[in-house]
Amino acid sequence: MTEGFTIRNTTAADWHEVRELRLEMLRDTPLGFGETFDAALAHDEAEWAMRGARGTNEHSIVVVAITPSGRWVGTMGGYIPDEATGPLLVGVYVAPDYRGGVAGVTDALLSRIEDWARTETGRLTLHVHEHNDRARVAYERRGFAATGVTEPYVLDPTSRELEMIKQAHTGIATSSACRARAFPVRRWSHENRRSGRDRHRRPARRHRGRAPWSRGRSALPVHRTGRDHRRRTRRGARGSGYRHRRHERRAHLGGGIR
Repeated sequence: MTEGFTIRNTTAADWHEVRELRLEMLRDTPLGFGETFDAALAHDEAEWAMRGARGTNEHSIVVVAITPSGRWVGTMGGYIPDEATGPLLVGVYVAPDYRGGVAGVTDALLSRIEDWARTETGRLTLHVHEHNDRARVAYERRGFAATGVTEPYVLDPTSRELEMIKQAHTGIATSSACRARAFPVRRWSHENRRSGRDRHRRPARRHRGRAPWSRGRSALPVHRTGRDHRRRTRRGARGSGYRHRRHERRAHLGGGIR
């Protein structure tokens, strides 16, 4: 169940809905299919039941999107015409008021077809009419690429259909990889520190010789000798609280400050 619609496979019992949606498809986009409206209108119930059964046949699939009110608003199918071609996407249609990425019908249907294609060869092929720019752009956005191969359009041999292929194993929005590219996590580094980025990711500065809770005030004295002790003493003289630190060191070292 997807928000606003359900995706499921068709069955022979869906013959009436399959017929009505097919006629709607042919009225809306005649160039998108290899059948005329008049030819489809002449089919009998047995033909439509056979087409509905493709949703559950071996090596084929037909899925539909159905709204809670029972309206069929989209469909896609696939079958394997031969071993060289592999899974072939056919019968693609989405009702005008459910088109676009916001509605999500196209992506949901295509995702089911891609899942099926993965069980076959992992590659999904389609043919789109050269003048059907809307469909071609929609396929390109979803990862299909033209191969340069064309063939005559079955209803008009003077025009051509373009072959497009997508490797189905890549998915539509193989989500984790896409999210990583869309929302990269910056790592703290010296380069970022020098460039002024990711200040909120800088590690906390360590206070040498001070307790982490002291926040700049003197903590327990640390025994230091030699040059490091003299440097520490001179640095302490410039800050506040020098008198207090001087008495701490005197008590600890057992003598005056050198």
